[in-house]
Amino acid sequence: MKQMLIAAVAALLVAGCATATVGKPFNAANVGQLQEGVSSITEARGLLGEPWQVQTTGTGEHLYIWQYIRSDAKSALVTVSVDTTTQQAALVFGADGKLLRAANLINVPAPKPASVVKPVNWNPAPTRGNERATGSSKEQQLQELQNTPGLSYEEYQRRYKAITGQ
Repeated sequence: MKQMLIAAVAALLVAGCATATVGKPFNAANVGQLQEGVSSITEARGLLGEPWQVQTTGTGEHLYIWQYIRSDAKSALVTVSVDTTTQQAALVFGADGKLLRAANLINVPAPKPASVVKPVNWNPAPTRGNERATGSSKEQQLQELQNTPGLSYEEYQRRYKAITGQ
């Protein structure tokens, strides 16, 4: 009887649970309400709360990161289960405080793209470093750039400036 009691207490000590979190929960659906070129840092903070981290680049852009990671681990005598929830929105704002683009999104919707208004007789001129400029609109080039995987931040900026003529 005494051995069974010791075994039961040992089993209870071995079984357990733990929770670890990084960041604060935020309403991920609100990221989809932001619009590139229009939404401000103030608006993003109002919709998402205070960011987990803020970084400033050498070009004056600001990277705001909202992140929430929660891991719940439960263990029994011979099994362990871990449930993890991850949300991240890394948004780049210009020196003027307007949303430029989403740098990284995990389990959140993308912001609305910037609307581009073109004059009736608009014809894109070739720009230095971008040979395809005459074949597609700035909007198409920017969309292609945004969908290009593996670009460094500096290369992205160089191509962005070439497309927009900055």
